[in-house]
Amino acid sequence: MAAFMAAHRAYTEPNSLVVLASPTDRQSGELLRKATEMVVRQGIPPRGDGTNKASLLFPNGSRIVALPGTEKTVRGFSKVSLLMIDEAARMEDRLYRALTPMLTVGDGDLWLMSTPWGKRAFSRRMGERERLD
Repeated sequence: MAAFMAAHRAYTEPNSLVVLASPTDRQSGELLRKATEMVVRQGIPPRGDGTNKASLLFPNGSRIVALPGTEKTVRGFSKVSLLMIDEAARMEDRLYRALTPMLTVGDGDLWLMSTPWGKRAFSRRMGERERLD
């Protein structure tokens, strides 16, 4: 479902940016691979954006970019239309804090996908409206 949503957003909203993030590079790449399979089924030849190693460029100018799970390497994106965080319960707070400002400029959507993993990290506080400082 997440891969479908990523592909749908990029396909239906021209010049949009969808960012896929997870605690590991392999996990984000797997989500991108599934989205690519859906795009290929629609007759769109897959190609990267020429800048990001794990990316998919659409004919309408939209992109899907899969990011590795380190806060030092995810910065630099803005006006993100959809940020999808896989295994959110296992993501470190500082990575979450590095990713979420990407949504502010474009008033993007945030999808947190995960199974529970104890009372830890930002995911346990999501319902508390707690500010992450």
